[in-house]
Amino acid sequence: KSETSYQEAMELLQQARSEMKLSVPVYNTMLKVIEKCPGVHDKTQKARNILTMLEQDDGLVPNIRTYNAMIGACAADTTTTTTRKSGITISSALVGVLFSLRALRSSRTVKINGYTYPL
Repeated sequence: KSETSYQEAMELLQQARSEMKLSVPVYNTMLKVIEKCPGVHDKTQKARNILTMLEQDDGLVPNIRTYNAMIGACAADTTTTTTRKSGITISSALVGVLFSLRALRSSRTVKINGYTYPL
């Protein structure tokens, strides 16, 4: 049922994108849907797809909430990935979190906050 709910949410997002200009909070909300729906598979890949959609929308820039939601969605992933070079199987969650942190670190406008990296 959760995968179905996710698919329905994606269909609504795609439809809305074709009809109007969306805002960053809309994409952030979709990232939270991915994180919170327990039956959604490949959360890391789905979250990366949402981030790509956001970045392709003219004029939109991910903010700290985007990256925090991205990290949350990736951390909730239970699938594994086999690396191409070494053939080692690692957690997709780890890959997604590291990807998100690298993107955040390279951002000129967004800075890590206490939610991203609590002390």
